[in-house]
Amino acid sequence: MTDKTNFPTTVFVSGASGFIAQELIKQLIIKGYNVIGSVRSTTKGESIKSNLTSSSTTQSLNSDLFNYTIIKDISSPGAFDNVLKQYPEIEIFLHTASPFHFKAGNIEQELLIPAINGTKNALLAIKQFGHKIKHVVITSSVVAVGKFGKFPRTSTGSTSLSSSVVVADENSWNPITWEMSLKNPFYGYFGSKTFAEKEVWIFLQIENPKFNITTINPGMVLGPQAFPINNHNGIGAGGAGGTNNLELNTSSQEIVRLLNLSTVDDVNKVKISTKVENTFIDVRDVAKAHIIAFEKPKQTKNKRLLLIEDIYNEQTLLNIINNNFPQLNLPKGEPITGQIDESKLNNTWNTTQTKTIFGDKYIGIEKSVIDSVNQILEAKNEGNPQCKL
Repeated sequence: MTDKTNFPTTVFVSGASGFIAQELIKQLIIKGYNVIGSVRSTTKGESIKSNLTSSSTTQSLNSDLFNYTIIKDISSPGAFDNVLKQYPEIEIFLHTASPFHFKAGNIEQELLIPAINGTKNALLAIKQFGHKIKHVVITSSVVAVGKFGKFPRTSTGSTSLSSSVVVADENSWNPITWEMSLKNPFYGYFGSKTFAEKEVWIFLQIENPKFNITTINPGMVLGPQAFPINNHNGIGAGGAGGTNNLELNTSSQEIVRLLNLSTVDDVNKVKISTKVENTFIDVRDVAKAHIIAFEKPKQTKNKRLLLIEDIYNEQTLLNIINNNFPQLNLPKGEPITGQIDESKLNNTWNTTQTKTIFGDKYIGIEKSVIDSVNQILEAKNEGNPQCKL
């Protein structure tokens, strides 16, 4: 964390106002790192400062360890040049900034190009101006690793001898093409993460940089937000010029949708998706993995960390909510369909290498959902009791 003169190591975090990034910043500051984050506006930067100052966490958060810089568009040429010139003491570069939403009208311009150019700009800036940078950690995704959608997986991962099912591991890649990624925003997101990460490894091969690179490839990231949901962090229930809706990150919308289900006479007939199964990892473990990546350089140098704790569907989440929050009186759906065989995870994903490096046990999906729901309900109760989630 510190050098021989006891000055804190300076860490740069791009996309500092993001879901993963805010948890990452919180953990970095708890560990005593000096953090510089990039945001798209002063409002977002001051929001993070305010959250750090007013945080009710049991561990002290020194807001003086955080500063921010404005980068309005990471896809613009030279987007990261000035921050590395301004802060030559930066030793660790954590690139979390990338579009994550499924509402793109122009997939190429809103998802693919920003993700690719943002990653290329970061690497080129580090090469030219990041003279002290030792390690670069880039947030990728499980969707850059495995087969998603209707397209077959091609993999360099291991294959089960007892079946033709390909088991994806840290060496596997999503076979999606540029043309496929233009079909809809979901495939657009898959493509954006895949093509952006491929740029990382192409850069490594061609440039042979002096710094180490690690990519973090998490499954669907759930869990509570780093700070309480309120008007102070710009994610709140109402306020001047606001609305009465709680606005959460894209990942947490899965939980919110279930909390918004109406009670019906026959609760067993509610249609909940059980066909789409997602991989899961908690946001707190994703943030921790970013830190492990540069704190254990010998183990993570030029590697991918594939973070998956479990597999779930919407019914799995609904089961957890109903079991732990019966007072909400939500529809039951078909509980048995949310019980996914544990062997399915092991038969499709091999993350042994990453688990060995990570060391600790991951946070389970039940705790993740419970913590999220508690945070959302607390925000609702402290604001307008009638506000819609």
